[in-house]
Amino acid sequence: MQNIVIDTNVIVSSLIQRNYPYLIINDFFIENKFQLCISDELFTEYY
Repeated sequence: MQNIVIDTNVIVSSLIQRNYPYLIINDFFIENKFQLCISDELFTEYY
């Protein structure tokens, strides 16, 4: 399983449009193909 960090812009873009960033989130994260790794600071930015 891969560990990745997703840029905040990718998260926002995936929520706005159903394009490639959405596919990244939906197809990989939901299917448990990778593990999301974030710092406390990045989690705060996501929130």
